[in-house]
Amino acid sequence: MCYFAPKTVAVIGANEKLGSIVRKLLWNLTTNPFSGTVFPINPQRKSVLGIKAYPTIFDVPEKIDLAVITTPAHTVPKIISDCVNAGIQRAIIISASFKEAGAKGIALKQEILQQAHRGKIRIIGPNCLGVMSPVSGLNATFASKIACPGKVTFLSQSGALCTEILD
Repeated sequence: MCYFAPKTVAVIGANEKLGSIVRKLLWNLTTNPFSGTVFPINPQRKSVLGIKAYPTIFDVPEKIDLAVITTPAHTVPKIISDCVNAGIQRAIIISASFKEAGAKGIALKQEILQQAHRGKIRIIGPNCLGVMSPVSGLNATFASKIACPGKVTFLSQSGALCTEILD
C-alpha cells in the first residue's frame, strides 16, 4: 500500500477545535473525493466532525493503511510503537517540536526511529504539511485546498512553499 491511495486512514489526535491544524486536516480528508474510510482517534470523544471516533488504533474495526499523527511531540514515540504493534506500514507525523526544539526533541526523534526500524514502518515527517494526491482525492494535509489532477508531481521540504504554490 502506498501513501497516495490508502483505503483506510486513522487521524490520531483528531479534534474539532476551531482553527486547529488537525480539524483542517480531518475536514480535508472527509470533504475531498477521497474514497477511503477515515477513522478519527481520540480517547475523549465519541465523534469528531460527526464521524465516529475511536479511543485507540486498536479499537478501529478495520486494518489501517495510513496513520496521520497530530498529537504533541512527547506522545509520538508511543503512538509509533502502537502503529508498529497494530501492523500499520505508513505514517505521517504532522506534529512539530522535534529536531527544531533542541536536545529533547532530537531524543524524541531517535525514539521514533527506533520504533520505526523495529516494525519497518515508513514515516513522512515529523513537522510536515502532509501528503495529497489529486488523482485519488486524498488530501491528508492542512493546506487550504487540494491541487488539480495533472501530470506534474511536486515534492518539497517546505510546507510554506507547497501551500504558496497551491494558492
